[in-house]
Amino acid sequence: MHDRSYRQGVASSSRSERAPDDDAAHLPDWTQLPLELIRAVAAKLGNIFDHARFRGVCSAWRSAASPFDPRQSPWLLLPFHPSAAAARSFLDPASLRVVTADLPDTAHRWLFGSAHGWLIGLGPQTDSAAVSLLNPFTRAQIHLPPLPAILSPFTTKAALTSNPASSPAIVAIWRYKRLYFYRLGDENWTMIDLGFSYLNGDFNYHEEKFYVVNKCGSGKVVDARTLDISDLSPPVKCYLVESSGELLLAGAGGVVHNPRELLQVFKLVRRGEEVKWSRVVGGISGRTLFLSEKQSVSVRSGKDVGCRGDCIYFAAEVFKEWMPGVARVASINVQDMISRSDAEEGDYWQASQENWTNWRYMNGITWVTPSLN
Repeated sequence: MHDRSYRQGVASSSRSERAPDDDAAHLPDWTQLPLELIRAVAAKLGNIFDHARFRGVCSAWRSAASPFDPRQSPWLLLPFHPSAAAARSFLDPASLRVVTADLPDTAHRWLFGSAHGWLIGLGPQTDSAAVSLLNPFTRAQIHLPPLPAILSPFTTKAALTSNPASSPAIVAIWRYKRLYFYRLGDENWTMIDLGFSYLNGDFNYHEEKFYVVNKCGSGKVVDARTLDISDLSPPVKCYLVESSGELLLAGAGGVVHNPRELLQVFKLVRRGEEVKWSRVVGGISGRTLFLSEKQSVSVRSGKDVGCRGDCIYFAAEVFKEWMPGVARVASINVQDMISRSDAEEGDYWQASQENWTNWRYMNGITWVTPSLN
């Protein structure tokens, strides 16, 4: 079921509380403001949430607002406890501002697997078979059939082939040795056994195929059309990201990645039936990679996007034992692929030692690309 409505505070209150007839004539008709004034207000909008609320007032305001530019950098969804209030915080790496929005549809749900501005919502661990797609920026939601098994959100990743608002997307959820596959419109999920447990690996979609890699070195390729499975062997511990028509792999040595360790980038090369990884030397065509344990994203860089080109923004939750009373923080490290240097942008969220028990059950960080579609 699609829920495309985006309730705006003024508009919804005017429906629910009818003013007396004597006062109705004195209420301002915001839809009749001069177009020049509406455009002037629209030019001052601060972020995508303001943009969505503004466009939701009426058709006149929607047409006056400039089209949303989808080229901006992704936002980092900061950790939260699913049982807490529905306020969710995002970090905009371009402005280094934290934006908090009230998203009631995210209550009691773990969120992961962002693609095209949409997230996978998984029910509580006692009922994680309940799953949906949701866009946190428009509040659109698509309910999916129950999964055939209860999944732990801490060891589960997902991929989305396209924007479900405009095309028949395929949803794939991966955990260990199993891939759960669902095409929008189907009645049920299809379970695929990969034949090997890919603990602590990564998962992504590229050119009608799903790729699963293990951080110890082995991988599988699943054809989205036929569900045929083939082998793939990446060179190092890695993060998969689709970038401008290419599948890239950012890798580091060791099973556990130190965020300050410089990454190497490889691209997938096909020669007939042969598939292998080729190391990328120097830059990455001016693009920017945003990596995290749950989701990796690539965008075209530039001043209008607000991120540095040929760089990797790596978001991680790390221990800060030297900070009194703090057990763990979410930080961003920026690595320049040309100069082979790195710099820490800063810490944007922290869990105290007193809240360590609750922290273990919190939703982890993930990159989300803002979208109004």
